[in-house]
Amino acid sequence: MVSPFIDEHTLQWLKTFVSSNGHCYLFSRADQLNVLGETQLSGWECFSINPTIVNGEERAEIGNTLHDLHAKIIVSRKGSKVCWHLGSANATQAALGSKDKVPRNTEVMLQLSGVNSKVGPDMLLEEWVNKAKGNGLFVPHEFQALADDEPNIDETKMRHLLHQLISAEWSLSAQPVAETGMYDLHLTVRGIELLPAFAAVSVSQLAFDRVLAFAPDMHWQGVSLTHISAFIPVSVVIHTDGEDDSVERLLIEAKLEIQGGDTRHQQIFRNLVGSEKKVLDYIGLLLQGTPNKTQWLAFENEHGNAQSMAGAAASLFTETPIFEQLLWASSRNPHLIMRVKQLLTDLDKADVKVPEKFMKLWKSFEKEVPAK
Repeated sequence: MVSPFIDEHTLQWLKTFVSSNGHCYLFSRADQLNVLGETQLSGWECFSINPTIVNGEERAEIGNTLHDLHAKIIVSRKGSKVCWHLGSANATQAALGSKDKVPRNTEVMLQLSGVNSKVGPDMLLEEWVNKAKGNGLFVPHEFQALADDEPNIDETKMRHLLHQLISAEWSLSAQPVAETGMYDLHLTVRGIELLPAFAAVSVSQLAFDRVLAFAPDMHWQGVSLTHISAFIPVSVVIHTDGEDDSVERLLIEAKLEIQGGDTRHQQIFRNLVGSEKKVLDYIGLLLQGTPNKTQWLAFENEHGNAQSMAGAAASLFTETPIFEQLLWASSRNPHLIMRVKQLLTDLDKADVKVPEKFMKLWKSFEKEVPAK
């Protein structure tokens, strides 16, 4: 396995495909191997890219760019047949998935096959590793404890913590409270039991600001239906000694279940057109062949607020009566009649009341709806 980025779960899963007398070879970056450690990588013979290559520019005093591993290759052998998979996938759950999880990423891999004597693992080891002189492309990795002053250690900690959070199972359940019409939210996170001491993670909701410290179970009370979202904002802080904390923010999609059914769309629609006047104004807007915002603003300036209107039916007798708009639409622009029909269907689903006078008028025009 050649992969610059790795995680323990994926490597353990990949080992299940290897027979008891088989061998597992892992080629990765030195810092990644050190983060997982020798114990977690038990069963893998580990190699890291030669440090003289990684630090080549610095050694030659021509720059300080690191030339570390980027390639991703999976090589497997069964008998004399060898398969290579080359592409973009790292040895992580996000890229490869696992026994119980599908991959989150979209990756591209190319499969090549050949005979063991020409493209097998032994040939690659001989080509890449010079164990005698230690000057090959890769060298046997010597595990080292992570030092506090190791370059980019905070970045590595952050990346691994973000990976754990993204790989976990997030589920959000919304339970209605009959007495108030509001909802209680219960967010569960499975796959992470304890956070490292150097990190602080806070969790909130997308539509309102009630921040909670991360826990396997989190609760919010008194939430309106339209404020429920499957997307969970998460803030991650890595504490550092004597330096500014490292902060990352991400949005995680949880599996959402709303008890009693998901009627958020209908509720939002009711909020937008929740009165008879708003319904008629919306219908008038849909019947405009060439909508002009200045006309609506002029109407507001002339007539003032809703209190100056003589009830919802007054919208039928404005400077551009709906009756006249319906006549014009049915004769010149029948597709506008289709707009109104679709709106009435949506209003019915959302349980929004339409003025009776309009429905009587609509019966005369409904037959003008063009056939699909």
